[in-house]
Amino acid sequence: ITSFYDLSRLNNSEFKFNLKKINLKTMLCDSIAMYYNDFLEKHIEPTIEIDEKIDDIISDEGAVERIFSNLIGNMLKYADKNIKISLSQDKKYIVSKFENLAPNLKEEDMDKLFDRFYTADKSRSDKNTGLGLAITKVLIEKLGHKIDAKLVNGSLIIEIKWNNLRGVS
Repeated sequence: ITSFYDLSRLNNSEFKFNLKKINLKTMLCDSIAMYYNDFLEKHIEPTIEIDEKIDDIISDEGAVERIFSNLIGNMLKYADKNIKISLSQDKKYIVSKFENLAPNLKEEDMDKLFDRFYTADKSRSDKNTGLGLAITKVLIEKLGHKIDAKLVNGSLIIEIKWNNLRGVS
């Protein structure tokens, strides 16, 4: 119910963001640490690649926590190995990638992955509202960043391009 309510507020621009300078590296590391026991329970040792120097961004801390939580939770829900999380700096963006094996996904699923109520794995639809990735996309776009998903050699890669302060004029 909370997810339905949050998505409705986001779509109707009723959700107010508290924008301030934040560090994605710190936030991503904290989010990964929150799921430490979940990784252990599933016997997953994620590959984590995080650049040492990551610029700050202007964003909403709670929204970014929700974005990272939704993406990591989604990986844990559907992947059983080969999880990779990365954060890197380039000139215009900070890029975060969430990658996991997704043998049940097909190329045609990519266009619908961020749609409300869409679950590519029909056998799990009873446990999933299909709102997590939809909320993630809306949050990212409302905050002025970009998200994309692609299927590469059987792996789902969700990539976020965060506008950093270096790219702001």
